Amino acid sequence: MLDFLQRLHKEGNTIVLITHDNSIAAEAQRIIRLADGRIVYDGPSVPADQVQYAEGVHPMQPPARRYAEGVG
Repeated sequence: MLDFLQRLHKEGNTIVLITHDNSIAAEAQRIIRLADGRIVYDGPSVPADQVQYAEGVHPMQPPARRYAEGVG
């Protein structure tokens, strides 16, 4: 399936793929990461553990902890 989507992209098509699988997301040229409905990263594909998130926001942190700390 990914090969098919990559071929479509090479032909000039825009592909929007929604996934929770970082190994699939890593194949993209651009990644938009969301946390609690907010964009926390919009940039080139990099491994999830190397993403520079907005100050005080990290989607891997449990939501309850973010809210307890007043973030989000």
